[in-house]
Amino acid sequence: MSKSRWTRYLATASLFGTSIGIGIAFAVSAPVASALTGRHHTGLAVRAPQSLPAAGRMSRLADAGDSSLSGVSCPSASSCIAVGQEGSGSYEVGWNGVRWTRMSAPQTSNANVQLSGVSCVTARWCMAVGSKDSIPIPFALRWNGASWNSVTPQRQTGLWSDLTSVSCVATTWCDAVGVTQTSDMRYQSLAEHWNGSTWHVVRVPPSLGTGGSLSGISCTTSSSCVAVGTNSRGGPLAGHWNGIEWRGVQVKVHADDSYLTALSCWTISTCVAVGATTEASGAYSEVWNGKVFAPMPAIPSPLSFSMNLEGIACTPSARCIAVGYGAWGPHGPNNDVAVSWNGTRWRFDNLTVPHTVTSLLSAIDCRSSSKCTAVGDPSLAIRWNGTAWRTEPVPN
Repeated sequence: MSKSRWTRYLATASLFGTSIGIGIAFAVSAPVASALTGRHHTGLAVRAPQSLPAAGRMSRLADAGDSSLSGVSCPSASSCIAVGQEGSGSYEVGWNGVRWTRMSAPQTSNANVQLSGVSCVTARWCMAVGSKDSIPIPFALRWNGASWNSVTPQRQTGLWSDLTSVSCVATTWCDAVGVTQTSDMRYQSLAEHWNGSTWHVVRVPPSLGTGGSLSGISCTTSSSCVAVGTNSRGGPLAGHWNGIEWRGVQVKVHADDSYLTALSCWTISTCVAVGATTEASGAYSEVWNGKVFAPMPAIPSPLSFSMNLEGIACTPSARCIAVGYGAWGPHGPNNDVAVSWNGTRWRFDNLTVPHTVTSLLSAIDCRSSSKCTAVGDPSLAIRWNGTAWRTEPVPN
């Protein structure tokens, strides 16, 4: 329940009025980087520029030994699986209630494999999605309790495509969303469906797809999914799956410059989505009532602290925790951020987790309001016990 760094940067670049031509936060080949930015680059990893506001800068793997976690799913209190990228390959780790251990994934002949999201039905069945290749195409891995196996998504026509988030309600039913770039250099929201044996592309209507990108999805039943992202104007985008088709839904925004990155639904008519805006703290949220999204109370933050929220998890008790990253001032280093919703208002949580490097949180999953796991970059995992956050060692 996460999203690729490219999609996050695409949205952030629009939000802060930054031309996509100044940088790309996706490990792409030099020709693709040149096509997307209008520049020629000699390296594969292109960093987002330091001139971008701190709340919009994305970290990027630059060295072969670097690793990061982009998605996490916890099917039980003693079981979590997190996925991401290490160097140019995928990265999978599992939590058994005591410790994190490395999971082996199948070797692929393709470089630049990145897993962006994961959804587990049980501890013995999970689906992870992302992209592979220098010119990205959709990629997926399925966990059967003993090993990961590739289950190739249907390839969308266009220059490149990326699946950013996945939500499964059964081993025979998953929906995934993402973004593709068409041959005429336009962005298009992407949706795919898993039927238990194969993936296939699902039509996205122009109101939801044209010029947009989807970065988060949450399904409560096979006939109810909600997805969020960024529209062609750099604003928030949302859609609903009713079991038959995707439809665009209204998002009532309190600021013109804002976008949504992730959401969590606990009933078919109740979801909370988070994202970023140029106003106040830099972060904002919307609530879904089954028909439309409407703004929630402002998310507080300390003075001069600007933040982006990348992941959220809510429980049936209507309690939510959202995570991301933030910085003090326009040029400060990125640091972990968590905010919590108590049913009435948001609270900024000080993370007293010791770090020696700049870090960000990308995703979170909660089994209850006192059992949550968040992951991020670089290869970071922290757990919430209802009172405090604690760092958990993650093997590289």
